[in-house]
Amino acid sequence: QAKFADGLKAFRADNFVAARSFFENADPERRDARTQFYIAYSFYRQGFGKLYNDDELFKKGLEQTNRVIALDKNFKADDTDLKMKTPAELKHEFEEGLRTTAEDFNPFKLTRERK
Repeated sequence: QAKFADGLKAFRADNFVAARSFFENADPERRDARTQFYIAYSFYRQGFGKLYNDDELFKKGLEQTNRVIALDKNFKADDTDLKMKTPAELKHEFEEGLRTTAEDFNPFKLTRERK
C-alpha cells in the first residue's frame, strides 16, 4: 500500500518513470487491476505530445491496458483527478494515437489537451 501511495504521488507530480517503478513494486505479480491501470495511464501521460505522440510509449501503454482488461474488463477508476476512468477509454486513446490520419496534420491539434 505504501509503494502504491508513492507511485500515486510520483504520478501526480508527472514523474511517470518513477511512478511506474513504484506501481510495479506495489504489484509485482501484476494481479491488481487498479495498479495496472495507473501503469497504463502513466504511459499515456508520458507519451502524449501536442505535435505527436511517442509511439513506443503508446504501444507499451496499449499492451498494459490490455492486461488491465484481462484482469477486470469492468474496471472503473474512482480517482476524480483522472479524465479517463476505464481501460476502454484509455485503449481508444492509445489506438487513435498510434493511427496516422489526416487529423495528425491539423494545426488546431496544438490546442488539444492531455487527459
